[in-house]
Amino acid sequence: MNKMNADEYREYRRKICRESQRKRRIKAREDGICIICCKRPVRDGRSTCTECSGHYGDVAYKKRQEYLERGMCLRCGKEPPMMYSKWCKSCAEIIAERRKAQKEREYDRIGE
Repeated sequence: MNKMNADEYREYRRKICRESQRKRRIKAREDGICIICCKRPVRDGRSTCTECSGHYGDVAYKKRQEYLERGMCLRCGKEPPMMYSKWCKSCAEIIAERRKAQKEREYDRIGE
């Protein structure tokens, strides 16, 4: 067995935790319970319960308002946004890539 340095071990543990969380959330979704707390039933057509959606929605809203007041990107809050945009260049590129991938998945699913 190879010895791991601290960074390799940290990444190994992170990978295990991500996979465990992914499985837990998939099971929660299948069981019809909240994917955040895994305790309460979900709202109609959603993946989270009323309590979790309210709390995390409020936290995200406050964070975006703070970024807006500082004149920073609404996604990362690290850089000023591009002209006529809410996001900085790096975040806009990430969002564009995700939208492109989502459209490709939709086209593959529909068959167009």
